Amino acid sequence: MGQTQAELDQTKAKLKLLQAELEESRTQFQHRQTELLDQLQKTQTELLESQNWLQQKQADVSNLQTQLHETQVGLEQSQKWIAAMESSKFWKLRTNWLHLKQKIGLKGDE
Repeated sequence: MGQTQAELDQTKAKLKLLQAELEESRTQFQHRQTELLDQLQKTQTELLESQNWLQQKQADVSNLQTQLHETQVGLEQSQKWIAAMESSKFWKLRTNWLHLKQKIGLKGDE
């Protein structure tokens, strides 16, 4: 029975050592889990900030596209107005009058 008691004591000592190692592993696991959760939360916050920034930039681009379109429409209207004005009888008469004034040497408001 003496040998059996020694074996039992040795097994108990090994069990205690394994329990201590298990507890150390649990502590390390919990610590690492906390670190990972903190990092995940930071990453999620950064992602939300990036998404908000991106949405703002997309809204800015959309506004700029609208402004560009409005400017293009205004430019087209101005070009049509100028073309219509330049092809009008008044404009042709004005141009002929200015040429005539230059030829005969008249000065004055144009």
